[in-house]
Amino acid sequence: MLEYEFDWGTYDVPYIVTIEYEYDPGEPMIHTYPNGDPGHPGSAPSVTIYHAWATLKDRKGKEIEVDVLTILENQEGLDGLEGLILEDNHE
Repeated sequence: MLEYEFDWGTYDVPYIVTIEYEYDPGEPMIHTYPNGDPGHPGSAPSVTIYHAWATLKDRKGKEIEVDVLTILENQEGLDGLEGLILEDNHE
């Protein structure tokens, strides 16, 4: 499991969110194998996000770790975040 951190929230109250994810680099296309057999189309790289942890305060002011993945999905979707992670892993 890998981690990726980014700032989330407004500029006056940003949160650092740690993303737990799995990266699959995909496979390159193979047109034909050396023995002449047909190859395969390959597959694109992909990211599977499991958790998005942010440190927030509870009602008593105590800091707690909260999985905000569902909130991120509902507010912004995960396509952009997955794209950022793919770019970082591709470099």
